[in-house]
Amino acid sequence: MESLQTKLLNENIKNVLVDLAVNDDLPMDMTQLDSGVFTPCTTPLVDQLIDLQENGKDRIRVYAIDLNQVPDDMITSELSDQEFMDEAEAQGNVWSLQGFEKDFNKDNISSANMFIRIV
Repeated sequence: MESLQTKLLNENIKNVLVDLAVNDDLPMDMTQLDSGVFTPCTTPLVDQLIDLQENGKDRIRVYAIDLNQVPDDMITSELSDQEFMDEAEAQGNVWSLQGFEKDFNKDNISSANMFIRIV
């Protein structure tokens, strides 16, 4: 059974899609379609958005690279997210957002020579 929050978000998203269709801002002519055709598309999106809103903080990770453990020619700001995450994992410097906050505030993390990314 759909929650009230899901129904409201679904309606809002459908309205946006209808407006886009009416204004010819969609890649195909959808102006003749009833807004009900969007429900199968919007329901999974809304469910994902609600899940992310409710549980997203649990999935955020803080990755850190200790500059003392990388070659001098490595420019951390030019690494892709995946390269950065791989190096941070190799160094053992990955935290949940809550774990990072706790360790940082207890001075368990020496940030003097670290670069971080929050993914």
